[in-house]
Amino acid sequence: MSRAVKARKRAIEKEKQQQKRQRTLIGGVLGVLVLTAVLFTLFSGSNGEGETSVDQQRVAPEVGAVAPDFELTTKDGELVRLSDYRGRPVAVTFMHTW
Repeated sequence: MSRAVKARKRAIEKEKQQQKRQRTLIGGVLGVLVLTAVLFTLFSGSNGEGETSVDQQRVAPEVGAVAPDFELTTKDGELVRLSDYRGRPVAVTFMHTW
């Protein structure tokens, strides 16, 4: 076997080893990424005790409960309190014009 053929075989073998190392490295990186995603999914969000985040908690008052009192000034300068309308149905809308 000539030197050129032996050199070519060594080069091919070396290239195969490099490709194998690259595949192993890529597989390892992908494995770590998948493991990280799984762990993140498992440990984020609910703590398993049935508690919810603040965004998911109900912030509206219970139906039938008395709304907290507040006061506003009308455009005519008159002071109006929500408690002035206690016992009567009230629809409150807050708007802003640009």
